[in-house]
Amino acid sequence: MLAACAPFGIALGALKAAAPKGVDLSGRWKLSPELSEDPHAAVTLARETMKEEKQDKRRKKPRKGADMRMPEERTRMPPGEQVPPPNSNPRPDPNTEEDAEPKESPPIQDRDPLEQAVTSPEEFAIQQEAEAFVLMTTDATDTCRTKRPGQINVPGYGLTDRKCGWDKAGFVMEVEPKNGPHNTVRYEIDKESGRLFVTSELKGERIPKISVKRVYERVDGAD
Repeated sequence: MLAACAPFGIALGALKAAAPKGVDLSGRWKLSPELSEDPHAAVTLARETMKEEKQDKRRKKPRKGADMRMPEERTRMPPGEQVPPPNSNPRPDPNTEEDAEPKESPPIQDRDPLEQAVTSPEEFAIQQEAEAFVLMTTDATDTCRTKRPGQINVPGYGLTDRKCGWDKAGFVMEVEPKNGPHNTVRYEIDKESGRLFVTSELKGERIPKISVKRVYERVDGAD
């Protein structure tokens, strides 16, 4: 269930180099799964949508020598034959078997590339500086300087320019590879709960918009 007090979206104006007065995201943060959206479910839905859209385009495009009869004429059975009833011999679904074991989520590096892009770490620390934002995990440290954001390596697209800065009370990182989807991540603290909301968004010409909001509890105070 997603926290009801999560109004933040990723509607951006011009990004600012410095944080607004009184805004500090520094500290250690840990994911609260019960309050967060599921990246896997969001990407699965997006891929199903893409598949359906592709099938619709194929159905609408007439093929050479295609059967142009009405649907009821194409499905009419010859005399003496009977149309089988729906689900007359369904295949067993392994996901509904009583002895089916729950599947564990694969490591982040083995997941769908789209899922990787919208899955923020389960635990990390933020060090907020005057004109820099430092994100530290157990595996890496990423520093984005608002006036000199530099480049980042995007799997499948190589080194890509990025932008980062403040949009009101939220810190935003934007990456837009050539011939790839636009990836935006926003970090913002909810004033009422004190939780950190991390909203990851993907959008492009070939994929539907994917947006995932994950909620974090503060592990300790700012360093």
